[in-house]
Parts: sequence; structure tokens; C-alpha cells
Amino acid sequence: MDIRGKVQNMKRIMKFSVLLMIFLLFGMGNALAAETKSIALQNMSANITYDKTDVVPGDIVNITVDFNTSVKYANIAIDNSSGSRILNNVSMEGLAADNSFAYNNYTIPPDIISGPLAVNIYAFDAENNPLLDGEPVKDPEAFKFDIDRYLDIDIGFNDTGPFIPGKIVNIIANFSKPVDKAKILIKEGGFPNASNASLVGTTPVTEAEMYPIGDDGKAFGYDYEIPQDISGPLDIDVFGYDELGNLLGDKSFPGGINFDPSFDYWSPQFKLVTPESEFANKKCVKFNFSAFYYDYRSNDITYTFELNGIQKFNGVLKPGSYKQFELDLADGKYTWEVKLRDEQGNIGGSGLRTLYVDTKCPTVKLVSPADCYKEVIGPETKFNFICEDELAAQYKDDLKLKYTLYIDGKPAGKYDQIPGYVPGYNYDEDDYGQIPWDQIFPDGIPWNELFPGMSLDELFPGMSLDELFPGIPEGQIPENGIPESGIPEEYWDDLFPDDVISGAVVSGDSVTEKIHLADGAHNWSVEVEDAAGNKAKSEVRKFYVSLDGLVVTLEKPDGGYVTSTPTFIFRVEGKNGEGAGLPFHYKLLINNTQVDSSCDEKDKNVCSGVSCEGGACDECDFLVGADNYSVKASVKDGEQVSWTVLVTDCTSGRTYQPDPKYFSVDSKCPAPVANLTVEDALGLTDWFLVRDYPGLMVSWSANTEEDLDSDEPYEVYISTSKPTCIEDMKKVIIDGSETHTDGTDTPNQKLKSSEDKSVYYLCIEAVEGKDLVFGKDYWVAVIARDKAGNYDPKFAMCGPVQTYEDMTITLEQGWNLKSVPKRLIDSKACPEDVFGAGNYVIYWNGSCWEIPKTIEPCKGYWVYAKQPCVTNVKFKGMASDSANPDVPASLTLSRGWHMIGHTSSYFAPWSTALASLNEFNTDNAQNYKFSNLITFQNNEGWGGIIPGASAVSGVAKYVGESDPRPVGALETDNCMVPGQGYWIFMKSEGTYASIENSYKPNLGQDEGGFNPFDPSTWPEDFDLNDPSTWPDGFDLTDPSTWGIF
Repeated sequence: MDIRGKVQNMKRIMKFSVLLMIFLLFGMGNALAAETKSIALQNMSANITYDKTDVVPGDIVNITVDFNTSVKYANIAIDNSSGSRILNNVSMEGLAADNSFAYNNYTIPPDIISGPLAVNIYAFDAENNPLLDGEPVKDPEAFKFDIDRYLDIDIGFNDTGPFIPGKIVNIIANFSKPVDKAKILIKEGGFPNASNASLVGTTPVTEAEMYPIGDDGKAFGYDYEIPQDISGPLDIDVFGYDELGNLLGDKSFPGGINFDPSFDYWSPQFKLVTPESEFANKKCVKFNFSAFYYDYRSNDITYTFELNGIQKFNGVLKPGSYKQFELDLADGKYTWEVKLRDEQGNIGGSGLRTLYVDTKCPTVKLVSPADCYKEVIGPETKFNFICEDELAAQYKDDLKLKYTLYIDGKPAGKYDQIPGYVPGYNYDEDDYGQIPWDQIFPDGIPWNELFPGMSLDELFPGMSLDELFPGIPEGQIPENGIPESGIPEEYWDDLFPDDVISGAVVSGDSVTEKIHLADGAHNWSVEVEDAAGNKAKSEVRKFYVSLDGLVVTLEKPDGGYVTSTPTFIFRVEGKNGEGAGLPFHYKLLINNTQVDSSCDEKDKNVCSGVSCEGGACDECDFLVGADNYSVKASVKDGEQVSWTVLVTDCTSGRTYQPDPKYFSVDSKCPAPVANLTVEDALGLTDWFLVRDYPGLMVSWSANTEEDLDSDEPYEVYISTSKPTCIEDMKKVIIDGSETHTDGTDTPNQKLKSSEDKSVYYLCIEAVEGKDLVFGKDYWVAVIARDKAGNYDPKFAMCGPVQTYEDMTITLEQGWNLKSVPKRLIDSKACPEDVFGAGNYVIYWNGSCWEIPKTIEPCKGYWVYAKQPCVTNVKFKGMASDSANPDVPASLTLSRGWHMIGHTSSYFAPWSTALASLNEFNTDNAQNYKFSNLITFQNNEGWGGIIPGASAVSGVAKYVGESDPRPVGALETDNCMVPGQGYWIFMKSEGTYASIENSYKPNLGQDEGGFNPFDPSTWPEDFDLNDPSTWPDGFDLTDPSTWGIF
């Protein structure tokens, strides 16, 4: 059977299976009848009922017992055929009826194969005493092995025949389940005079062992020589056994070896290779054939080839050899024959055969519907066409043309039982009807439920899912069963080819097909194929079906205020969700008067990507199928202006005009915002830590207009290049819902106002989920928009502006030992900008004092402040996109005292900060190139460390306190802090390298992470200033220990 035939069988099996399941689901009966046995013992009796008794391993069975006397409870036990207990005294469930008990869902074990299973039921009275003197109610053969249902057997041969005396035939038996041993019996069949002298089974051993094929126990073989005195077909019996010799199943194959005594196997035989059929679609026709004997004789064979009764070739062939030649034939009908004769006068050959040579493609002429046809009556559209072929016209009685109707590029079909449906049962009319698939199986259904107890391999042996579902792409085959929506429409023609609209037609005859189509734009064509395989496809014609009409819905504007050139949005759909592609005209009506409107496809704000052209078959404004349709028009200022559209279906001519909606028009725009300022947003500086996101602080004065949009009166925009209009910029989210690049929230990016509502402000940190970039140029604009959406195109804007990573420096009156951790922007790197005008700054370069012109990282500075002050410095970061990229900061230190600064925005252990001055990067004091590190703070005085001599504390005492304690941080916590200066004594020359881009502790800023410097992340009972609340192992200076929280 070919694949198409198997698929059709599958279709019928599916229908039957679903009908059976519906039958069971609705309680119409049960395919397996229950069996009840009555057992009498002493003065009582019992009826034991089984829902089935002929079983196989894996079957689920239910057992009930009814006693004729009072029984409080009952236990059940089951024995195998050898008497061994396989279910030991399990309690049975009491039923509603008195003295009735049940044991359900017992799984039949493999023991059933060896013999019957015995059921023993023990009964007990109200005092828990056993009845029947403790003897059970016993059914010794309660369950029997159903050998006919357990195993399926099929056979195959290594040759297709004919089977002649002396030929060795390899017989292959295939079992549906593994067996340990297989035997075969071969006996005479339907002819009474057949001799049994050489047949398997006539000897004292009536069954022959078969040899295993493979390791899975599912295939066995046997080599059998056809006896010389065979005179008719032979029957085959195959048996499968387990390792204990139990018969698992057997099957008879009557006439398995089909020998026809009238078959002439002595004559020379003919075998054709080409032509493969009686049709050729090329003028050069290749002939290839051979001659042979069934009994492998080697005598020469004479051949003669005749074409239209005239001999063309002759010669001699060795048995099994091939003869090849080519003939150049014009289109037409031919007869040919190969005649064979051996040396003994036995004759054979091909017999007279017909050959049609057809090299010309057929044609198909479409009659109706015409191109751009508009169907408005229905319910079915008729398609008329004529297929023609020159050779088929000449031999009309013999040759037909095959046609296939195509709708919308796919084979058309009358899938009566497929579109989401399966055959159901009409209980009222006792006839087949239609039940929606999703009503029967709302969640879909796997194969093992659709075909209970049978896998796909058992249903369709040897067939892959590709063969069951030809044409369905791999990965889309429903391996788990049919989905709840039924079989997808795009697979129908592959799965159910009999439903495709195609057929055979005589050349020149008119064909009319009809089919019900959904409303919408369609196209049709016809493919025609002649018997020789020449194919042709017609032109493709477009047509429209509009039977149910359109539905028009107005969307916007719907109340409220709009500008003087509003966008009108409406929807046009076909009823029942159909109608895609139908063309329609529209007219925009304002206050019941048609107005000029525009649909400019280039203006995405107007058309939203919808094409304004209907296509060559129509000259309409739009096609049905878009989400919505948009047009613009100019409208004068006014209140409660009405609008609607008049839509004309270009297919049917029907018109549709929905009830109007109303709006008000305001063309006066608010004034530009005043006093717009944009500044770099300052970061948060603690004395031991600097935290900063890129950010721009934006503020402006409130507008005085009373008709501003109540939901969003102000809009903020940003761009990285100077814009020409607001559309060139990106709108900033100002409700706090924007996110940083790492996905965290931006609570600062939320519009706020002063208490008197006179000033509005927010901090821009990110746009479209991406953080702003330090040092990048930005332009920021703010517009005020009224309820109608108007804004002044001459809006307020600032730019270019930049945001920088910054740090606040606090100076006490008197001498301060300070530094900067990173390079400063060039325009703000002089001492006056960094440490304040009028203050005195000096630097010791290792040999003398100097007054610096530029403040640099890696260096420390003495700063004398006449009075306390606070300054802010901005870091430029390391440039990588210029002609001369920056080199990380470093400072060469000679032997002796030097002034240095900490080079990180974060506190860091001095061993980390000064790692470049450690010869071998170990804690051995001898490896350090310096011997002393000291610092100064007004309220602390001097303090420092000596590598190898200073005690290392495991607990931070000062880092994290609110009051600056840089000396304590160094002496006790072993940490250097940002902004602080240090004196260092070098034992030998070395290079102090910045750790700016190589050190960043985990400050617990991941979502939900612990941060000792953010009280909102502290666990209960934790206090940074109270070491007694710190858990064991916690080290403030070692972020790797923070995870213990």
C-alpha cells in the first residue's frame, strides 16, 4: 500500500477511534463484557464479578464480591499458577450495598503468561473473626492469558517470487513484542495432490527453530528451500515463546508461499527497466531490458524487438545481462514487443505493449470567474475552465488530463469533515453528523488516548510520522496527538488528498467546480497535467467574495479636545472575522458634511503603514485587513463636533455609516516653558565612598495656561545631536518606570514640583532602558501640551550639556591632606576649581615643594583653607575614541618620602591600592617597596601603618561611620579612602599604578542584595555602627563576606 493509501486508512481509523471514544465517554456501553462466577462454600455463597477475565500483562482489572451473609470486611489475595502468592491479603473496599466489596485497578503481572491466576477472598464477621474456618472463597482460574491479544505477528520474504522448486526463500517473522524463541511450521496448502516429502513439519520434529535477527527479540528468520515436487501453495505457522517455553502467541498464514503450478518457470523471462511506463515526455526514448531464467540456467537467449509490428533489433543475451538502445520518436501512439526464445525452443517476452510519446505541455483556459470578478450572491463560487492537449485530443478514449483547482495559491478542497471537526454521532437522528473537535477534547488528546493501548508503532508498523503526515515540516508533526484546534488547515491537502478538488477530464471538455469561500480577496488558477507528466498552470485571476458585508467602527477621536488637524482612526472588518483584502471607498463626514482628507503613506503618523492603494483590480482607498485606518483633515475650532465615515464596499456596492462620535477642537498652543535649566546631576559622596549614575537635572517654571493636559501637562525630550524638531528627539519617561541598563529602577526620573507648583524638575538617568553616558553631549527640550495635544513648535531647549562622574570635596579650616581618585575634565582641573579660590595648594615632588598648575590622580596635596568650604570635581574617565587614547594614571616614586592619593572611588585595603608597589604581591613586608604609609586629619591628627608591623583587624571599625575618620580607617581598618592624601616612604624606586578601572567592590547593589552602607538593605537587628550585631565572618572591608546575609 502506498503512503497516500496508508494515510487514508489512518483517516478512517481516526474516525472510528473517535467514534468509539465518544461511545465510551457518553456511557453507551462497554466493549468488554463483565463476567460473574457463583461459588458456594459450607453455609454461605459468594458472587465474584470481574470486568474482564481474558487478560494480558499490564491490563487493569476490577474485582467485586457479593456475599449472601453478613460480612464486615474482606481481604483479597492472588496466586500464580505455581501457587506462589503475588498479592498478599489486601483490604477490599466496602461498597454501598451490604456485604459487597471491591478491589479496583489491579495490574495483571507477567505471571499470567505461565498460567491462570487464582483469586482468594477471605471474609470476616462483625467480631473480626474469619468466616469459613479461615478458608477463602477461591476461584482457581479467575484470569486467563489472552494469547490472541498479546502478540501480533507478521511475515516477510527476501524475494517477491515467484517461488519455484529448488529456490531458497528467507522467511522473516516480525513480532510486536520481544520473544525469546520462535518456531515455524510449513505445510501443504490448498492443493490436495501436493507432496509433503520435503516440507518442514512432516518429520518427527513438527516445528523448526528460527534464528534471531538483531538483539531486540522482535525479528527471527528461517531459510527454506522450495521442494522439487511442490504442486501448490504452502501454509506457514509462526509461534513465539518466552524463556520458560510459554507460548506468547501464534499466527497462521494460509498460502504464505504462493506457488502456482500453472506458472511456466522454464521459459525465458523478460524484465523491463525503461521506459518505466507507457508514457514518455521526451522524443528520445530509452529502452533497457534483460532476460533471465528462474532456475538460473546459463543458456543463451535470442531476442527480437518490434515497433508497430516491424522488427527493429535482434540479438543474443546472456541470462541476466541487459540490452539498451534509444529511439527518436515523434509525438504519437506506438506499440512495441520484445520476443524471447531459448535453445530448447521455450519462448517468452514482454507481450505487446503500448507507448505514448507526448512532449508538448497541455494548456488550460480560464473561463469564469473573470479577473477582478466580484461575487455578491453565493453561497458557492463556480469556477469554469477548459483543459486541452494535442495528443489527448487525438486519443480521447484512452487519454485523460488531470486538473487541480488552486485557491489562493493552495490546492482547493472540500474538506467536509476536517476544519476543526471530527465525525461525531448524531444521537437524535441516528446518523453521522459533525461535533466540534474542541467540544469533545477541549485540551487536545495524545495518541495513547485516541488509540487506547496502542502506540503509533503498533497502529502503523514501520511508518514514520513523516509518512503519516506527508508534507508537514519536521518539528510541526503532532507527536503528542492532535492539538485542541484540530488538524491545521495548511496540512489538509497533504493529509486528505481525496478531498482536493481535482479530477480527470477529456481534452476540450468544459469543467465546472464550485466551492464555498469566506468573504475576502482571493485568487484562482488551475494546474493541468497530461499522462506523460507534462504540467502547465493557468494565469492567476483575482476575485472578491463579499456575501456577509462589512462592519465599520469609529475609534478616535472619541470625546475630548483635538488639534485643528486631527487624525481620524476607524476600523473596517468583514463579518465573522472574514473579508481580508476587500477594497472599499471612504468619505470623511464632519458635522454631516464631507471634507477633504489625506492619506499620505509616507507619513507614518497618518497611515500607520497602511497602503492607500487597493490594487490593479480596484481604485479604492483602502483594503480590509489592517488593524485600523487613519486619515487627517483640517477642522475649525469648536465644541461637540461630530464625525463619521461613509464606507462603500467596492465589491458589492453596499454602504456603511456608523453613528457619529464627537470631539472639540482647540488650535491655540500653550507658550514654551520658561527658565529651562539643565545641569549635571551630582552624585552621592560619603567620605569613604562615591556613588554616581550619569544624570541630568532638568527644571523649568510652570506654565500659566489652564487647559494643559491633566494627565501629562509637560513632556521631556532628549537627543545626542542638535534637533530641528521635536520628532528628532526621544521622549523621556517621567513617571519613574524607566529602567537602567542593568534593569534596576530609576526612582529619581519622576516628575516632581515645588510645594507651590511654580517649578517642575526631574533627573534624567536613562532613556529607552539605556543609561546616559558620562561626557557625552545631549540636548534636552521640554514642551507644555494642552488637552487638544497642541504645543509650541518653538519649544525651549538646552544643549549641548554633559553629565560627569563627580565627587564632593570637603575642606576644614586649616591644613587638609587631599587627592582626587581619577583624571578631571580639562576645563576644571586647576587648583582653584578643585580646592576653591583663595586656598593655598602645594605638592612635594620627592625633592622639593611645588605649586601645581593641574590637579592629577596618584598625587597627594596639602591644601590650606582659610575657612571651611565644599567643592565638587568632575571626572572625565579614560578616553578610548580619540586620536590619542588615554593611558591609565601612574606615578614614578624615587627613594624617600612622597605625597600620594587614593585612586579609587571606593575605599580599598591599602594592600590592594598599593599592589603595584609589592614586588611579589604577597603579604611579606620585605616584598613592599615602601616602609611607611601615613595620613592626617584635623580631628584625628597623624596615623599610619608599617607593612608587616601593623596589626590587621578582621573587623572594620571606622569605615561606614558618618563622621570622616580617614586616619582610623588606615590604622585600624587598613583601608585607604577616596579624596584623602597620604605620605609614603619608598625604600626603593617604584611605580604607583592607579586601580581606577581594576577595582570595584560588590557594594550589594544588585536587586535584593545586602549593602552595609544602605540601611534599606540591612537585615533585622543589624547595625553598622554596632559590631556586636555583625555575624561571624563579616568584614566591612571585604565585600566577599557580605554574602553571608
